[in-house]
Amino acid sequence: ASSTVLAANIRATAPVTSANAVITGTVTAANIVATQTVATVGVVATGRIEPSQTIGILGTNTNNNANASSVGEFISSTVLIAASVPVTNGAAADVTSISLTAGDWDVAGNIWTDISGGTILTSVEGGISITSATMPTRPGGGSSAQWGATSSGGSNIGIIVGSVRLPLSGAQTVYLTTNCGFSVSSNKVYGFIGARRRR
Repeated sequence: ASSTVLAANIRATAPVTSANAVITGTVTAANIVATQTVATVGVVATGRIEPSQTIGILGTNTNNNANASSVGEFISSTVLIAASVPVTNGAAADVTSISLTAGDWDVAGNIWTDISGGTILTSVEGGISITSATMPTRPGGGSSAQWGATSSGGSNIGIIVGSVRLPLSGAQTVYLTTNCGFSVSSNKVYGFIGARRRR
């Protein structure tokens, strides 16, 4: 087709491939039903796309990455212990951050402390925030986590920051944020944040 193809239904009962069906314009359809393979440069559907109830949508079968803006896109940031971030007792701080584009994202992470030998650690709180150096309001959409006890003598603590859904209408910086309680000496933090585009 050399121009736009509009159809309520496009049905293929035999293989349709780019070798014998060259599409240079937009294809829009309320339904595209194929009982065999349909391979095109691109298909735009203005109606519902309904996969088989048993076969579903085929996922990748190797260790590659989804393209930017595609469902399954993954963005992450890791801070290793060698680059751990100094923090102040009782003050929220960013461990690291990622930049996300508009879309529906699931974001999670973890936080580890790196205390000096004489530090007494009393609490570690973590969460996913869209405001720098600001803890999310508990329960943080599922992301907020906290450890509270007493750890000293160089005993470091790690906490898992739960997954939170972030539906974004535009570009957004997302922060892995912590607030630690400690005394006597110093404390640093490091960790990981990852985001998966759901749709």
